[in-house]
Amino acid sequence: MNTVEFCSPPTLEELIGALNEHMAELGASGVLNDGNDTALLAILANIGKSVSNDRPNAIVLLEAFIHQVSGFINGGILTVEEGQPLIDAAQAVIDQLNG
Repeated sequence: MNTVEFCSPPTLEELIGALNEHMAELGASGVLNDGNDTALLAILANIGKSVSNDRPNAIVLLEAFIHQVSGFINGGILTVEEGQPLIDAAQAVIDQLNG
C-alpha cells in the first residue's frame, strides 16, 4: 500500500481525499470487511460535512476515527502499516483545523 506524499502542506480537502482513497484501497483489498469499512467511511463523510461549518465537531469526529482505527490495529483487523497512515492523515487534519 502506498503512502500519500504531498509536495507542500496539503489542504484539508486533500487530506480528507487521501483518507478516503486509503480507505477505498483497504476495502478493495479485503483488509476491512464491509461493516468495518462502512463504519470508517461514515465517520469520514460526516467529517467532510463538518469541516466547513462546524470545526469543533470535525475534530471530535477525527478523534473518533483515530480511536476506531487504533482499535482495529489493536484487534488485529489492521496492521500498523495499514492503519498508521490513516491515523497520521487524520491527525494532520486535526492539526490544520487547530492551526
